[in-house]
Amino acid sequence: MNAITVSRRDFLKSSGALVVQVGLGAGLAADALDAAAQAAPPRVVGPHPSSLDTWIRIAADGIVTVNSGKMDCGQGLDVAYAQIVADELDVPFESVQV
Repeated sequence: MNAITVSRRDFLKSSGALVVQVGLGAGLAADALDAAAQAAPPRVVGPHPSSLDTWIRIAADGIVTVNSGKMDCGQGLDVAYAQIVADELDVPFESVQV
């Protein structure tokens, strides 16, 4: 097997060209991505508002209404929802309606 000898000077000259080429390519790619992001319409993240089945409403008088798309079949979910909302929003339990 023949050994290839590369001087330090030749190695540094060739690696410098590699760095310039990689740096130039990255700059062009970033410009292309910026142009594509500006041309694309904004993406909506999250569920469509018509598909929501649970939300809360806070009235001006301080009454918090919890709307849930789930049915309470005797498990006490309504009370649990009210307790969680009252605790998280730091409002009296009596001001929460389910």
